[in-house]
Amino acid sequence: MTAEFSELAKRYTFNRGAIGLIVDAFQGDDWSKPASPGGGNTPHWILGHIVATRRAICRKLGADVGTEEWEADFTRDASPTGTDGYPSPAVLLDGLRECDEHMNERLERMNDDDASESWGSKLPDGSSTLGAALHFLYFHESYHTGQLGLLRRIVGQPGFV
Repeated sequence: MTAEFSELAKRYTFNRGAIGLIVDAFQGDDWSKPASPGGGNTPHWILGHIVATRRAICRKLGADVGTEEWEADFTRDASPTGTDGYPSPAVLLDGLRECDEHMNERLERMNDDDASESWGSKLPDGSSTLGAALHFLYFHESYHTGQLGLLRRIVGQPGFV
């Protein structure tokens, strides 16, 4: 593994831990509360979106992770609909942990040739290779992790250190 992907694996794992700490404070209806009265993503939707994205990454990395029907509820164009029909937060967190293991295993073997393979499409920042997409999607996940942290405060929970 190159040092670049070793560090990236550590950062994804750090995010997983931060996400677990953040969402541990959500209870009951907190999961379905948007950021404002005008709407926005709910904590449940954000967690599902992060996990669905990680599952897509795992598949791109060659892990045997099938596509679940619920993943369509968490795509970029999907709208949060409360919590009905979504996998429970516990199931999503288990999925996040599973994806982290698959990703670390694959990133341990990642080399420059692997990183230069096509992602299959262009991402919003223009990334089109596997390596560039992994970096962009780390940023993407970190952005949503920050949203979860803000939503934690909005529902009245303390910040954490």
